[in-house]
Amino acid sequence: MTRSSLAINRLLFLTCFLSLITHTPAVAQAWVPPEAQLSVSLLYSYSDVGNHLFSADVIDAGVNLGKSIDFGDIKAHTMILGFEYGLTSRFAVSGRLPVVVSKYDGLIPDNTSVDDGLFRGSAQDFRFDARYLVLVEPIALTPIVSVVLPSHHYETLGHVAVGNDLREIHVGAYTGTALPFISEELYAEAGIEYAIVEDMELAAATSGDHSTDYATLGVEVGYFFSPYLSINIQGLLKNTYGGFDWLDPMTGTEEGWYSHDRFAAVDFFHLGGSVSYDITDHTTLYFGYSNTVWGQNSHELESIMLGTSWSFWVP
Repeated sequence: MTRSSLAINRLLFLTCFLSLITHTPAVAQAWVPPEAQLSVSLLYSYSDVGNHLFSADVIDAGVNLGKSIDFGDIKAHTMILGFEYGLTSRFAVSGRLPVVVSKYDGLIPDNTSVDDGLFRGSAQDFRFDARYLVLVEPIALTPIVSVVLPSHHYETLGHVAVGNDLREIHVGAYTGTALPFISEELYAEAGIEYAIVEDMELAAATSGDHSTDYATLGVEVGYFFSPYLSINIQGLLKNTYGGFDWLDPMTGTEEGWYSHDRFAAVDFFHLGGSVSYDITDHTTLYFGYSNTVWGQNSHELESIMLGTSWSFWVP
């Protein structure tokens, strides 16, 4: 198998790589699979969700608690089922659905009905993507349009809540290129997306800017040790425009508290990487790791991921 076909077979897994915890895709979207190639992937992640990250120091009874505070521990297990299909040599569609099962251990539950020390879980949000490769040389350039649709109405308040139950539309573009002036085995990709998030009406007490549209910027650098084995390092930056700061007085209202996660002004930078290996021409195995470098109105998160994908022809 050639390096280019290995890169194509990696795409579906890497698209899911950071979505486990960010609800946004990783990079690796700059190229599309061959026409009539269908790939199916299954990805498992174990995540340790640690401290809450605030935008400024938290002062409680005159005591400075800092920006990073331990409110308990969350253990999460996530499975993502995904697919990708090449409709033509330049146009591809893909989709995925995460299922999250998690448990909260701590003395400060957000919602006692779910943060009860038991494992709770459900399906999260469908995401469907359409990508078109408009340029191949000298670099790959691929615009993308995506929709995010909740699989059902689920609980959004709680340390173990699986998501925000909001619809989203994403537009963006990805680019990638080999780096032969450094090494024939080295490549780089980058992508940017802007997400338009469903805006829900809240009471007058929480009439601040609760729109949570956001942008993501992802960068990936990878290296092929052989036609079958590659490694990569990925970074993902998210910036939310609007939303509630966790230190805003509105979180003291009943509706504000219920919405403090759902409409939070989440910003973060995650850094991770993965190793992928083709065990056959149609089957690839992956191991990945991701960690929070910085964040506000967010959480410290460390994840270990294992996955596989299968590709075959469907004319």
